[in-house]
Amino acid sequence: MVDAGGRWGERVGGPEALLGSGHQHCRPFAIIFQTLSPFPFLLMNIYSYRFLLPLLVLLGLCGPSRAATPPTTGRSLAEALNPDGTLKAGAAGSFDARAFQMRTAPDGRPVFRPAGTTGVGDERWQDGLGLPNGTDGRVRAVVQVGSDIYIGGEFTVVGNVPANGVAKWNGTTWSVPGTGAAVVSRVNIVALAAAANGDVYAGGEIEQGGGARSNYLARWNGTAWNALGTSVTNSVNGFIHNLAVAGNGDVYVGGFFNQAGGVAASNVAKWNGTTWSALGAGTANGVSSTVVNVNVSALAVASNGDVYVGGAFTEAGGVAARNVAKWNGTTWSALGTGINDMGVGELAVAGNGDVYASGSFSQAGGVAVNHVAKWNGTTWSALGTGVANGANVGAVFAMAVAGNGDVYVGRYLKEEGNNNVSKWARPGVR
Repeated sequence: MVDAGGRWGERVGGPEALLGSGHQHCRPFAIIFQTLSPFPFLLMNIYSYRFLLPLLVLLGLCGPSRAATPPTTGRSLAEALNPDGTLKAGAAGSFDARAFQMRTAPDGRPVFRPAGTTGVGDERWQDGLGLPNGTDGRVRAVVQVGSDIYIGGEFTVVGNVPANGVAKWNGTTWSVPGTGAAVVSRVNIVALAAAANGDVYAGGEIEQGGGARSNYLARWNGTAWNALGTSVTNSVNGFIHNLAVAGNGDVYVGGFFNQAGGVAASNVAKWNGTTWSALGAGTANGVSSTVVNVNVSALAVASNGDVYVGGAFTEAGGVAARNVAKWNGTTWSALGTGINDMGVGELAVAGNGDVYASGSFSQAGGVAVNHVAKWNGTTWSALGTGVANGANVGAVFAMAVAGNGDVYVGRYLKEEGNNNVSKWARPGVR
């Protein structure tokens, strides 16, 4: 217990807020937040006294457990927690923490997670983002800028804040980029991308950005929304499905269109901050097909500037390329014999240059796969062997690669217990 003077002690007769109650041979402790105690001072004392726990153990506090009358259930600790599991500033009173586990954050703060986790890593999921803390509609895109998270999709409310398909989460509260007329309108955001300078690009059904006509694409610079260009042809003349920003700030857009900024461009184009250009010249100015309905649904930029394009197509810059191709700034090339079926829904480039593709397909380079595969610069391979070579049944349309090389994929993963998200870890990396 922490009293008004910041002293730590044992609560006799059983706790209302059990911390570390998983140790069945230790007497439980309680943290009582006194209303007269300044909250910052209280947290400082909690951090200081945690170093006394080993000493308390040596002094015999953790001896044989004794029977105690179960405490009366009080307010749940959930009332005092932020969505990330940290304590709310100003929280006061006593709370029942028996349904939670406590861990220590890297900065020393206590972090609480629901105790009923059933799988490895479940405790890492953040609670509290359902309504009223989440959205009232589908979220289609997520991007991180520093410590802020931007989301885009089909929603009109987020965290009880009116929103128009795009919002920002700062770790504690939701807000909407722009105010009044300076917001995006007629929105169904399907793609978000962030530049190194913090600018956020949004693509989808955008009619206006900051009061100016935006034609499916707009940029948020932290203060205002802007169109990419100044004329009525300031973006693409069709739908945008994906965005990617290169290290030099160039913005690549993919989707279903044949012009960008008034320049002929087949379903993929580049914005350099001033003008639009196609990826290639003449009729070899993007991806195309006479067999399938063309669409660029995936983009990824490697550290060397190479641009990987995925979707549904049979040619890239006049070169035969089945659903996936590479643009090196000058020419197009295929990635082996490509990917079959409905094509590629997402691409990601790992730090070592490996390219991961996901979507709705069963073969990559002639190798049997299940909706996800890897290109190492020379050949395609499955992620796993035999029947465990990917996500069994259901297209994979979301994917990300962590800094340690772990690959995360999501949506319709039947063999992963219908949880719609899973992780593939490279052998030897955990």
